[in-house]
Amino acid sequence: MPTLYLHIGMPKTGTSYIQKFLKENRNVLKEKGYVFPIFPEIPNVLPQRNARFLLHTFRDEKGKVDKAKMQEVWNSNFDYISQLFTKYDNIIMSEEGIWDINKKNDGFWKKLKKEVDNRGIDCKIIAYLRRQDLYQQSHWAQKVQEYETCTFNEYINGISKDRLDYYTRLNDIAKFMGKENIIVRVYEKQQWGGTQNNLISDFFNTVGLELTDDFIPPEKSVVNISLSGKYLAFKQYMNRYPERQTRQHKKDCLYKALGEIVYKNSSDTNYSKNVFLSQEETVAYLDKFKEENELVAREYLGREDGILFKDEVVVDEQKVEYTLEDFLDVANEVFTYQDEELENEKAVVRELKQQIKEKDALIKSQQSTIDWVTTSFPKKVIRKIKNTFKR
Repeated sequence: MPTLYLHIGMPKTGTSYIQKFLKENRNVLKEKGYVFPIFPEIPNVLPQRNARFLLHTFRDEKGKVDKAKMQEVWNSNFDYISQLFTKYDNIIMSEEGIWDINKKNDGFWKKLKKEVDNRGIDCKIIAYLRRQDLYQQSHWAQKVQEYETCTFNEYINGISKDRLDYYTRLNDIAKFMGKENIIVRVYEKQQWGGTQNNLISDFFNTVGLELTDDFIPPEKSVVNISLSGKYLAFKQYMNRYPERQTRQHKKDCLYKALGEIVYKNSSDTNYSKNVFLSQEETVAYLDKFKEENELVAREYLGREDGILFKDEVVVDEQKVEYTLEDFLDVANEVFTYQDEELENEKAVVRELKQQIKEKDALIKSQQSTIDWVTTSFPKKVIRKIKNTFKR
């Protein structure tokens, strides 16, 4: 039976990197009998999020939900999937937003189950789980990059435990898709399988592939850099100003500057990490999820010991309270970066002006030739003809 591997995240488990890797290696995947399909574009959605159509809300020109359009896209894309299965045995799709579909939206999983059953498709759900304290810290850091103003303690105290109850979330999916069709992986390096002990190798191993030299990893991008340490604290402080709230995350000049600075500093072994919880606070927080995590380990991973996360719970750095001097250091780095950018832009402008000057000179030269050919030369010929007849 053809197999559809549907990767649903969870968020903050390297989903974007997995998607980019799959997209940039589509041809190699096809050679091995796997397809990572790219469907018709959805506005403001990267094409590698190829399962987005399953839950995307399309709207008409007036902003109203266009259910007819949603169903049309659903049907068309599944027709294409069925067509692909006539040539290939395996299809991979990915969209981390699916992880956040809760039991209030049972209709999604019911509809998906009916669709794959009717088409004779074996659907496997792949979910990566990250230790709750690490997820919260990473998620808050992302929110700060997107203009969050609250402190980490305010944030973490405002999040319902239900959102990180992995056992209940998995059971909500299993109720429709079947527990045997859910593949749970743990976002910890020591638990990754495959031949190369990295995230892609583990993901490939999960779908029955081997990560070989045929596959080319995507280049590191500044866009994917996460702010950390004093840079993140500085951004969180600056977010309180109203003018920072009105700009799109990726178009914010401050975010861009900080991202470039962090990118350049990322090779520094003394680079600051994010530490928002003390050792005692971490242990107490994880204790809230102890029972649910044990159930996931036993029922979804077959571990009799009930251990889901194996990394030692050790906070090897102290929480840091950044000072005004730290913020001034960051501000100085931002100003220096902007000065360099300005000088680079001036150099580009000077080069463009020189090119324009050279083109103007060329145009004048060409125009002079044209004037001579169209005006001076004919006059000269006419005078010569006249002088000839006068003789």
